[in-house]
Amino acid sequence: MENQADLTINAAAGPQELALRLRQLRGRLLACGYAEFVSTFNPFCFSSAKWTTCRNLAFPEIRGLIDFLLLNKRAHQSYLDGLLGETWRVLLEMELAEELEGGWARLKGLSLWAYLGYLVFIDTPNQDPNVYFGDDTIGLFARLHAMPGEHCLDLCSGSGIQALHCSSFAASVDAVEINPLARQVLWCNILLNGRHDRIQVWGGSLYDELPENRQYDLVVANPPLVPFPEELDYPFVGHGGIDGFAVTRKIIQGLPEHLSETGRAQIIGLTLADEGDLVIEGELAELARTHDLVIRLTVLNRFPLDPSSPFFRGLVSSSQLVSPQAYDEIAARLAERLRRLNVTHAVPYALHITRSGPKGKVVYQNFSRVNSEGLWFV
Repeated sequence: MENQADLTINAAAGPQELALRLRQLRGRLLACGYAEFVSTFNPFCFSSAKWTTCRNLAFPEIRGLIDFLLLNKRAHQSYLDGLLGETWRVLLEMELAEELEGGWARLKGLSLWAYLGYLVFIDTPNQDPNVYFGDDTIGLFARLHAMPGEHCLDLCSGSGIQALHCSSFAASVDAVEINPLARQVLWCNILLNGRHDRIQVWGGSLYDELPENRQYDLVVANPPLVPFPEELDYPFVGHGGIDGFAVTRKIIQGLPEHLSETGRAQIIGLTLADEGDLVIEGELAELARTHDLVIRLTVLNRFPLDPSSPFFRGLVSSSQLVSPQAYDEIAARLAERLRRLNVTHAVPYALHITRSGPKGKVVYQNFSRVNSEGLWFV
């Protein structure tokens, strides 16, 4: 088990003092205009492409702060002290930032992002992130409806943005993250947003480290979901196996034990399909029957996967970032695997799962015929 106490071993201060100091840092960021700058970008379309361009149009006095907090560039400590006082040094103590020669400092591969009222550290966009934030993060966030008094579970928590959102309403949230680097950032984000009294952080894989017999009113998950052959390299945070269902399958199998009788689960995913059916439809039906679940499946869109299509090229390019193989070799092996599976499309979907209602059934709503553009939204 790993909880908040374990996550403060690298800092001399305890959780309450760290929370106070991070709150002071947050206050400085609100006062100086940094939060105003990062809140300018479209919250429903995560893209870092415009950060650098907009940096040169920002308030002059915070451009160096944008370099330091958003663009993962160095800043001189005297500049940071002048703008933020001593508050930023808590990031050194939590080992999220490091001191460099000549009085400079830099974050350790992180960016401080604002999303709908929350400030969260995420990985500066790179080829193989640990603390992921992307369009699917936003797609799940928009589907979460925690209610007052509920107990929630956020699996594959990453930056913790889903846990933070749930904690705005729920009585308690357990956030599970297997990656120790991401877990340290997750804990910082919880403190930074003042939710350490409602959110408990756990390590381990999915349900493994959770207290025995604990059940939840809401289980949320943005698991690794990209459908990609197991034998080919792909960024860890995205690789969901050939059908995109490798982790989601385990999450659903654990719901009977961890979901309350009146509870619900919300999961986002991406899978493969031929001209008609999704490759996971039969397994979803079997999971519903075996575990007496009601699975509501929302199909959002369908993207062609022929080798010339943008989606196919994007999958290969993502693999190439972490693979020693050449683009053409990856593309050939992926195309052959898709051909053997007789699939032609990638399909984004959302699952809403309960234990009450017409148990043992999968119910569909399909927006793919009317959704020509959106990935996670119509």
